Amino acid sequence: MEARAYVAGWDGGGTKTTLEVRDPEGAVLGRAGAGALNPNGGAAGQTEQTVAALLAEMERIGGPLAQCRGLCVGAAGVSNPETGRLLHAALEKGGWNGPLRLAGDHETALYGALGRGEGAILIAGTGSICFGRAADGRQRRCGGWGHLLDDGGSGYAVGRDILAAVVRAEDGRAPATCLRGPALEAVGAKDVPGLIRFVYSPATGKRKIAALARLLEPALEAGDEAAKAIARRAAEQLAELAGPVVEGLSLQEGELALLGGVLTGCGPVRDWLKALLAARWPGLRVIPPRMDAAAGAALLALELYEKRA
Repeated sequence: MEARAYVAGWDGGGTKTTLEVRDPEGAVLGRAGAGALNPNGGAAGQTEQTVAALLAEMERIGGPLAQCRGLCVGAAGVSNPETGRLLHAALEKGGWNGPLRLAGDHETALYGALGRGEGAILIAGTGSICFGRAADGRQRRCGGWGHLLDDGGSGYAVGRDILAAVVRAEDGRAPATCLRGPALEAVGAKDVPGLIRFVYSPATGKRKIAALARLLEPALEAGDEAAKAIARRAAEQLAELAGPVVEGLSLQEGELALLGGVLTGCGPVRDWLKALLAARWPGLRVIPPRMDAAAGAALLALELYEKRA
């Protein structure tokens, strides 16, 4: 009996990669995981190891690689020619020579969240970005320029604002905040000077600052005024990100999916954001993501297969 055809999508990240395999009709045949897929910043040999593991999982789930009629690899930085070259080399070394599409992680997130390539996503994770695509293929992004210049409303911005509220209260520029104790405990400091040492330590990266965003919702539940100001600022900055994308692509009657830990993990920020969006664009449908980026990559692989059929 002839082996069945299939397609596969990968959602590559700095810590793990997720694979989804679908048949030509779009039914999910299976999913699997592997290690990091980070050609520009990973450990030596890590990309090749991850690629080999994922190709083996594709064969286990879908059958021989020759029957895979489309592969989409989603990862950050694929627009960089060097990243693309490294991925192509790793795939070729692993035995892949079929139809391939490299896509940015924002594009696979869009397809997964909406189940198609039309609409927009607003992401507030460690960083923040809004990305959208119109029915005619036009794309637009807003934000995502990194924590030193941008990323308003992100986990990093919220974490930084929490720390700023603590030091402002400490020297009397602002009223006392219930964020003080949890912030000190979270960073392992006994006092504000210890908190400052944490912030400026070379070992403290942006992810550690962003992790402090989880302290916001309990402070909001306690009615803390500093927390309210931080949450409202985050919602306003995220709504600002959506403007150029929604209006630039005429998506005022379309769909916008909310992604990322700040929006999935902090109800008040999400609710304030939704209220701001509804006031500006009453016809915009704000939704939770339908699927993840691995599913989005599989849908893009299916699109690649259908174009070649």
